[in-house]
Amino acid sequence: MKHLLNSVVHWVSWHRRLMGAVLAGFAVLLLGSALSEPDGPRESVVVLASSLPAGHTLTPSDVKVAQLFPEAVPDGALTDPESLFGRSTAVALREGSILQPTLLAEGTNAEPGRALVPITLRDQALRALLKPGDRITLVAPGYEQVEVLTSDARVAVLASPVEGSPLSMGGTEQGALILVNVPSAQAPLVAALGQDGGIRVVLGSL
Repeated sequence: MKHLLNSVVHWVSWHRRLMGAVLAGFAVLLLGSALSEPDGPRESVVVLASSLPAGHTLTPSDVKVAQLFPEAVPDGALTDPESLFGRSTAVALREGSILQPTLLAEGTNAEPGRALVPITLRDQALRALLKPGDRITLVAPGYEQVEVLTSDARVAVLASPVEGSPLSMGGTEQGALILVNVPSAQAPLVAALGQDGGIRVVLGSL
């Protein structure tokens, strides 16, 4: 019996490195199994393949379809990438962002009787409250009274600080440009006053 025990101890001592490697490999397999994604139903959604600035026109190389768990998909997530080609981003977006209607501009062309006009918005705190499609009123402060330029304006595109954005090039230290959708009759005056920061924004229609 003593001889048998000595043989076992000798064998274990001789092969301890091999046994250690086997045990380590088994531990890695168990860890990998524990960290693997659980099974379950997935939903197809359109996500960005790279970070994009505001005002960027989407192309096939900009988007891809991802399979996500339902609880990770927000309401209104878009599922058809081909329907997005030619649309423009309304805000700067990061790679992997799930595309939703509120993240896209209304369009680069305004409907008949309306025009898209860039204006400088100095109040960055106010800018943070705006999103594409919001109805706003544009007013011009004067020495004695405030003139309402139009109470029928909509936010079209928010300026982007991302390099390469056509809107970010127009930004200044005093503010950043946004595109607003306004009636054509008021567009010249809005353009003349707005790009110098001479317009104030009121949320909603008066």
